[in-house]
Amino acid sequence: VNGIAMVSIALLVVFVLRKREESAIRSASWQFLVVIVCGALLAYTGLFVSSVPNSYTCVISVWLVEIGFSLSYGSILLKSWRIEQIFSNKTMSKPRKRKRLKNQDLAIYLIILVALFVLFLIFATVSSSIGERDGETNAKPKALVYSVCVRENVFASVFLALHLFILLPSTYLCFKLRRVLTDYAESREISVIVYFTVLIEVIAFVAGLI
Repeated sequence: VNGIAMVSIALLVVFVLRKREESAIRSASWQFLVVIVCGALLAYTGLFVSSVPNSYTCVISVWLVEIGFSLSYGSILLKSWRIEQIFSNKTMSKPRKRKRLKNQDLAIYLIILVALFVLFLIFATVSSSIGERDGETNAKPKALVYSVCVRENVFASVFLALHLFILLPSTYLCFKLRRVLTDYAESREISVIVYFTVLIEVIAFVAGLI
């Protein structure tokens, strides 16, 4: 499944690059669309790597997933923020007369977000908070031994907080931009993705504590 997803995402990158001159793609900032898709590709690559757990692949998989998350959802947050800065009235149809945020400005903020994730990844790696754990099934007559990649609860909580730091403002902005009726109306689809991601994040964290 991961392999199919990775190929599909790679094809999506090609599609965005080929259609980047079309108005819908331009208004969506095709540069950040490529970053979002590449971030998703990194995350799926990390999941693929974690399917063969050992002391090295577990660390690599977490790095890929977290950096991919920060690139994809960080871009979504910043794109939504820029749209919110453009529109001011309640119907979200009248642009503000003010200096707009350029792609270069958003890129700087994205680099800062990614750097924050990298900083905590370094701490987690140096402190050996990411690793492999052996488990055993209850199958009879012979139990099956398996290995999984795990994170210590402290760093799992830190990364959840980092995720929510991006997801919750994104959720608010998507809700605020729900009435946008122009080419920027992509916020509706983005909001669905963000809402479900928040739900999955919380469920996965709680399940990991059980």
